[in-house]
Amino acid sequence: MERFSKAVKAAAFAALAAVAVHAENFTVGEIRELKLAEAESTATVSAGVNDALRIRLPDDMTYVCGIELNMRIPETIAAWRDSVAYSLYEDVARQKGSSELKGRRLSFATIPGRLSLNVYVPLTDEFNIKDNPYSERIPVMPKIIDNSVFFRFQLVMEDVPETFAGAMMDVTAKAVLIDKGTLSLTVEPAKQTDLPVLRSQEDGSKSEKKNAKAKPKDGKKFTVYIDDKPITSFRNVLLDTGEHHASIVSDSYRNELRTFVIDKARTTNLSVELRGIEPTLIFVCPVNTQIFFDEKQIENPKTAFIIEPGEHSVKMVVGDYEIVKTISAVNGRSYTMSLDIDASIYEEK
Repeated sequence: MERFSKAVKAAAFAALAAVAVHAENFTVGEIRELKLAEAESTATVSAGVNDALRIRLPDDMTYVCGIELNMRIPETIAAWRDSVAYSLYEDVARQKGSSELKGRRLSFATIPGRLSLNVYVPLTDEFNIKDNPYSERIPVMPKIIDNSVFFRFQLVMEDVPETFAGAMMDVTAKAVLIDKGTLSLTVEPAKQTDLPVLRSQEDGSKSEKKNAKAKPKDGKKFTVYIDDKPITSFRNVLLDTGEHHASIVSDSYRNELRTFVIDKARTTNLSVELRGIEPTLIFVCPVNTQIFFDEKQIENPKTAFIIEPGEHSVKMVVGDYEIVKTISAVNGRSYTMSLDIDASIYEEK
């Protein structure tokens, strides 16, 4: 009955202290540090009933939205429920010339009669973990000062056993990560091509000419779309996990489309090399086929060619067999002209 009475007093004290967010002076036994070097790292320390925790956060907080503290409670403390309280503070600093600390208490709660407890501290508005029977969520969001969060334990019940003095709780801290990742998109300009050019206009005796101006000029514009939404900065784009698509649209280059997957708290690197907008043509035909492009014979039809937009005629000759086709070339398209010679067998009965 006496223990129950003390527990009620502790709960009442907690209810009053929960609204006390003014600065206060206090002392602690030891300040135990937990350093989360990276977003996915964990840190563990042992802390006594009057100790404090200073949780050092990762330098890169891109994916961090909160902190999870997992406490392993000794049987001694669990048997005396509500005897030890835990509080979240901000603006904590040591008083000059004193062992006292000064800070603003944001929350106050007591440790229940369990051997383990999970406590969540939200750090951004994207934190969405709710209270449940196995965990508790701090109802406020602290200011992050010196890239750390301050958490304090304190004994709030009198006449506890002497074993409390040496009781230690194992506390493991880890960051709570948002369900997002980052896309780092690199767009490379079109490289100069060595493909020959087939020209319709008279340009001397040769119908093939190296494309000395195939590389697009610097400064040509393009627009990047992620999931059909235009973006202006595409080096570090924060996206939900899952499959996405990127498209690059331009009047100066060929349109490009890529599908990619975003993993949680990971950076996906995607590189797209732009291609010139000039139409290309490649021939697939038997050996010794004579090919005439706009009435000019092609000397080496084994490679791809750059052609000018517009109407073109192509004649293919194999022995006495001749076929003529017309191509309507459009910028940004690639064309393949194929000549198949087949043999058929018919059986008469």
